[in-house]
Amino acid sequence: MSKVNWSAVNKSAKTIKKNVKNLQQAGEFLRDFPGEGYMRDNISKNLIEIKTAKSSSLRRYIKVLDNFYYLVTAQKDKTAILNKKIEIESELSTRVDGVINK
Repeated sequence: MSKVNWSAVNKSAKTIKKNVKNLQQAGEFLRDFPGEGYMRDNISKNLIEIKTAKSSSLRRYIKVLDNFYYLVTAQKDKTAILNKKIEIESELSTRVDGVINK
């Protein structure tokens, strides 16, 4: 009789669930892609003007876009996400408190 490492099985299942959730969010983001100057908030799902968003929100958006970038495989999608990230980083760099944490 072989023993099952339930801890490893549980960890694997959680990782798969997280990846599915993140892919679903990336799909929703790309399906309803925000126009220039706007970003769809990943928590409230509202369309936010980048210029009026808090710096902390902009940093959160950058992290979300990084996650989406590595999840998608289509070059067109990667380019769109990267351009949106550059747009947000440009706005953040003009602010006094605009330090980008990596």
